[in-house]
Amino acid sequence: MRAELQRIGSTLTPRDIMNRLDLQNCEGCHLGGAHLGEGLVFPRALIDAHITPNGISPALQDVFAPNRARVLHDFLVFGTPPPAHVN
Repeated sequence: MRAELQRIGSTLTPRDIMNRLDLQNCEGCHLGGAHLGEGLVFPRALIDAHITPNGISPALQDVFAPNRARVLHDFLVFGTPPPAHVN
């Protein structure tokens, strides 16, 4: 895999690719904090939920909720259709 990544000029490592694959399941999100290559780090969730009696996860507070609010705002104010997938 490393040779193919180098061949196409990617700066990603095989570990970056595996971390990106792991994010496609619940565990990937809830473990969070994974380095995804190219300076990207997946936001952290709480251990077993995004919302607990003690607060909300950094992922929900800093990434998911603001992005969803922006999508909703753009839809309501500008009529911009939401994307097929919203994180």
